Amino acid sequence: MVYRLRVALLPWALLSCFSDSEVGDAGSSSGSSGEPVTSEPAAVCGNALLEPGEACDDGPDNAPTAACKPDCSPAACGDGLVGPGEACDDANAVDDDACSNLCASTCGDGHINPGEACDDANDDDDDDCTSLCRQPTCGDGILQSKFNEECDDGPNNGYNAACTGYCKDARCGDGFVSPTEECDAGGNKETVDCDFDCRAPVCGDGKVNEAALENCEGDGPFVHALCLTCHFACDQGFGDCSHDDLDDAGHDLGCETDTRVTAAHCGQCDKPCPDGQKCVDSACVP
Repeated sequence: MVYRLRVALLPWALLSCFSDSEVGDAGSSSGSSGEPVTSEPAAVCGNALLEPGEACDDGPDNAPTAACKPDCSPAACGDGLVGPGEACDDANAVDDDACSNLCASTCGDGHINPGEACDDANDDDDDDCTSLCRQPTCGDGILQSKFNEECDDGPNNGYNAACTGYCKDARCGDGFVSPTEECDAGGNKETVDCDFDCRAPVCGDGKVNEAALENCEGDGPFVHALCLTCHFACDQGFGDCSHDDLDDAGHDLGCETDTRVTAAHCGQCDKPCPDGQKCVDSACVP
């Protein structure tokens, strides 16, 4: 009977060898305060919530070239992705190549970067590459004497401007009316509307424009004629029938044809006598 009692008490004796805290730890998930301990949920990149382990999270705006990348890490120079504020990103630490260690590319660095047509690493505008890393061209606003430009006013170039559309100074005779001209017939020739000096013909301007039907300017001396409103007033019996007698400027000398006795111009210019007749006192006679 005594033996059976001792065996029945043995489990209680064994339990007494452990402390209360040890028993509690072995039998529950409570902490030292007695409250349940719960684990943190895993972070979800792309939910627009900044969670543990994430440096950024812009939700649907995460992108390889955005400020926050798809793995919720921030864009950084050297990651091989051209992010905001970067001109380039070659993912290397070489500073003297086409993309610097600051992820910048500049005109004049000697490398043809995106958006550049050339880059000769100098600021000379009068060579094959301008200081803006552009191929020189008429109209770029840069005077390039190497390419025979006389002017370049950029967008103000024009065929009726001081600098023409082909980067030459406007000049009388080029066929384009510049701001200092009234007309320009091209080739410095006279027309009914334009004198040789690119001025509109005006009687009394000292220039005889025969294309504008002017015969004379001033008081002469003229042959058998007076100059009235830039036209010859011929003496009686004379006409301005021939244009062969010219002054040093190539202008008609006056009314040199005697219509009283000239068979080809009998009585008036361009009135010939019939064959076999002659002109006497401005009349054709056998």
